[in-house]
Amino acid sequence: MASFAETGDPEDAARASLGSDEGAGNLHDDFRTALEKNADIQPSKIGKLIAHVPTPNLKKAITKNLKRPERKDREHIKGKVIDGKHEQYVLTLGMMMGIRQTLLSQANDIDAGTAAAAPRPEALAVGDFLECRKYVFPPKGSSTTPPHSLAHTFKFKDYAPEAFSRIRDIFDVRKTDYITSICGTQYFLNFISNSKSQQYFFYSHDGKFLIKTQTQEEVKFLRRMLPAYYAHLKKHPGSLMTRYLGMSRIKFYHLRRKVRFVVMHSVHPTPLHVHRTYDLKGCTHGRRTTEKERDRDRRLGIGLHLKDLDLVDDDFRLALRARQKDVLLTQLAFDVAFLKSQSIMDYSLLIGVHDPALDDDGERRPEPPA
Repeated sequence: MASFAETGDPEDAARASLGSDEGAGNLHDDFRTALEKNADIQPSKIGKLIAHVPTPNLKKAITKNLKRPERKDREHIKGKVIDGKHEQYVLTLGMMMGIRQTLLSQANDIDAGTAAAAPRPEALAVGDFLECRKYVFPPKGSSTTPPHSLAHTFKFKDYAPEAFSRIRDIFDVRKTDYITSICGTQYFLNFISNSKSQQYFFYSHDGKFLIKTQTQEEVKFLRRMLPAYYAHLKKHPGSLMTRYLGMSRIKFYHLRRKVRFVVMHSVHPTPLHVHRTYDLKGCTHGRRTTEKERDRDRRLGIGLHLKDLDLVDDDFRLALRARQKDVLLTQLAFDVAFLKSQSIMDYSLLIGVHDPALDDDGERRPEPPA
């Protein structure tokens, strides 16, 4: 199983040229240029197979009491459940309510027969990338938001909802599945990460989606890159890059704090336990995991996170058919060319490995009786 994802903070290479997070006006030129460069892009054959799936029962899926999945379906996910006793409970509950409300608002637009009900134009306009929808959540509710159990009012801002909706369509993420995973009746899981970014990571309850908090600079970068990112995915729906599915900001008045976050597809969307992950950068300097790092991974139970020289030491090889090899290398070349065009140089190829001979704790399973 191979996947392609950014690690660390690849945005550093481009931060100096970014515009303002809140004042999107100075981003118009960059967005317009990106759109004009990609105006003639047509979906590939694979892209044509990914059809938009209408969901007329979207409002019902949002508001009904969703069935709780069995715990055994997510036993492979390592992380503490963020319930009412967890320090991040208020934050994650606000995230869930905000995302649910943005999706519900889109459904209401369709029901009301507004412009959203008309067939969507094939090409996105500049305004679709600049759009921000804002909501205020007082505890007693308002004309646009429901009442909630939190003690204080909070604000929620959703960035480029139409653009990210199109991206979710490209990756065949059904609206009902997205709602069930992120905005259902289950809590988020606190993801144990070895990232040096000091950001929070949360899993959806079923492990399908990853929610990561962001710095203001990271939000600026993704907003600026979004038109070109969307065009790349439309042309190459089989891209192995990080799959960004939504971006929002939540503001708590009483804490005087703004939290920006992005929703992504899980890097390894599998019910199987990933025993080790190779983080490959294509270089050798400092690219061997220390014993201290291995001990930490074993103690946390998150699987070993290994590097380039570890792969060489393990004599690890991917067994691919000729056609699979050609498709993989071709897609990697397209993705690397895109990252280069965005002045991003800190990225990795992540290869997750499940070993059927090991249990979830990394211990060898007993041999079956003869």
